[in-house]
Amino acid sequence: NEKTIFLYQGGLDDGRGIEILLDAFKTMEIGGSVIVFMGYGPLENLIKNASDKYKNIFFHKAVSPNLLLEYTSSADFGLLFYENTCLNHYYCSPNKMFEYLMAEIPVIVSNLYEMKKLVEKNNIGIVAQKNTPNGLKKAIKKAVLLDKVELKENIHKVKKIYNWEEQEKVLLKIYTEIE
Repeated sequence: NEKTIFLYQGGLDDGRGIEILLDAFKTMEIGGSVIVFMGYGPLENLIKNASDKYKNIFFHKAVSPNLLLEYTSSADFGLLFYENTCLNHYYCSPNKMFEYLMAEIPVIVSNLYEMKKLVEKNNIGIVAQKNTPNGLKKAIKKAVLLDKVELKENIHKVKKIYNWEEQEKVLLKIYTEIE
């Protein structure tokens, strides 16, 4: 309860900003801020080694999908720090973004086209201006000062739009127009 928990969940792989997140939290000056990495992948040992050396870096193995929402909702912010290494990342709209929102936690994202558009349009978190450790730290400083009540209200609005039940209607409409 006394910590601000920043969560990265998903694939622990290159291009996801794992090294940037680690570097930022290794030198974090914002007291009480911790990062939890939850998932699996090639960078798992890098994270485990960092968690052994730094008291504000934690690793948690991946959990089953039926438990994911419970774990995710215990965080204060979800992190999506994809690197601009290809057009796929530049235009990505990761499932994790919507998992964070369904768990009702605000997000901090890298400055990439689709993620930035969703966050800024709906005021559901912070977009880091630079995809660097210092850029993340600046975004975190802004994020912890955000109005939590306003964030919750905005996330509730977004949840009503970007959920399977509503998006299914959009998809079915497109299918019927094709016929």
